[in-house]
Amino acid sequence: MTIEVMTLITVVSLTLGIVSTLLNLRRNSRVDTKATIIETANLNNKIDNVLIGISELKVKLNTMEADQKDSRERIIILEQKVKTLSIAMDKIQEHTGMNTK
Repeated sequence: MTIEVMTLITVVSLTLGIVSTLLNLRRNSRVDTKATIIETANLNNKIDNVLIGISELKVKLNTMEADQKDSRERIIILEQKVKTLSIAMDKIQEHTGMNTK
């Protein structure tokens, strides 16, 4: 009889230990899953913020390129006008006989 009671106590203890271990593993798994989900959400938010920043930089770059192109065109026009004025001044000086060179 004492052997049966000892065997019964051992089996019950072993069963409780296995059940306790399984429940802890399951709980830890849920906690780990929640932590992973939170970390993933945080990373996604950071990635979204980086993408927004990149988009804003692209817009600014496009604006700067357009401004640069406009400035380049204005400089070309001004150079042409200066050249035309220089030619006109040379002709006026030749016509009036004034030579400042």
